Amino acid sequence: MSKKIKIGQKPTRLWEEEEGGATAKGPTKRLTFDVELDLHRRMKLDCTRRDVKMSDEIRQLLEERWPENAA
Repeated sequence: MSKKIKIGQKPTRLWEEEEGGATAKGPTKRLTFDVELDLHRRMKLDCTRRDVKMSDEIRQLLEERWPENAA
């Protein structure tokens, strides 16, 4: 199955479609890192209980540590 997009329109990323079309403030960059299995399980359980996405929680933590206007 192929996906048609209009010329000049930015295609929606697969994970944005799955997450309900989350939008970013500007261009995005993928960040990949490893965490211990136990930490991942605790994060996943907590996020599932609160019905939030892990990626949103991590973005919030990063923003708190490095706020946009702190520079």
